[in-house]
Amino acid sequence: MTTFVFLGAYSEVLGAGIKLTRFGQRVDLPPEIADETTLAGGLPCIPAEQFDAIGFTAEELRKYGPAAAHENAPPEFLAKKAQALQILHSIREGE
Repeated sequence: MTTFVFLGAYSEVLGAGIKLTRFGQRVDLPPEIADETTLAGGLPCIPAEQFDAIGFTAEELRKYGPAAAHENAPPEFLAKKAQALQILHSIREGE
């Protein structure tokens, strides 16, 4: 299994016991589900190494992990979030 980091608000993989509820939540994905992260409609996750390189702090993820908290997040957090989403987009575009 490979560790990924969730970039969405809520996702569940029925039958796999995977339930993701917070931005920045780590999840170990089996290969068949990990492969689907590269496809539109797959789990919005990126590899943990790429997420970690962005530099989110534990405090930021604690405070702003819930999607509802993003509207009150500081510009620094939102810039990091945008960077993470750009990585996901690049992966899905095959870049």
